[in-house]
Amino acid sequence: MDENTEPTQIAVRIESCIPSEFHQHEIGSYSPDTTDLQYTTTYDLDFSRETHHLYVNLDVEVWLKSEEGRIDVAGISTRTTFKFRDLAPLLEENENEINVPDPVIASLLGVAVSTTRGILIGMSCDSLLSSNPLPMLSPMDMLRQMKAAAEEEANDAALE
Repeated sequence: MDENTEPTQIAVRIESCIPSEFHQHEIGSYSPDTTDLQYTTTYDLDFSRETHHLYVNLDVEVWLKSEEGRIDVAGISTRTTFKFRDLAPLLEENENEINVPDPVIASLLGVAVSTTRGILIGMSCDSLLSSNPLPMLSPMDMLRQMKAAAEEEANDAALE
C-alpha cells in the first residue's frame, strides 16, 4: 500500500445472533472422558445487497465416540446477522460485484462462532457441555475450507 493511500475502512456491526434450533440428549449412565466429545461444525454465508446484511448460518453437532458407535449429545443452529454501514468500500470497479475482504469475513466468522459457543454454554448449563464448550476454531481455516468446497462444486458442475 502506498504511504499516501488511506486504508479502506469498513464499518460493520453485529445485529443479532439467534438460535433457531437447540437440542440436548440424555446420555444415560455413560460417564465419558471429555476427550471423547466430538464436534461437527457446518456453516454458510448469505449476503443481502439490498439490506447490507451478511448472514452467518452455523450448525454445531456434539457427539460422543464410544464402542457402541456415535452417541448424540447436543446440537445448535444459529444465524448471526451483521450489518454493513456502507457498501461503497466493498464495491468492485464495475460496481456490480460486492467483495468483502477475506480478513473481514474471517473476523465475522470468529464472532459468529464465539457467540454460538456462549449460547451453547448458556443453554446447556448443568450438563457435560457446560464444562466442555465448542473448541476454538480458526476462522481463516473455516474460510479456506468453504472456498475449497465452493471451487470443487463449481468444477463438478462444469464437468456435467
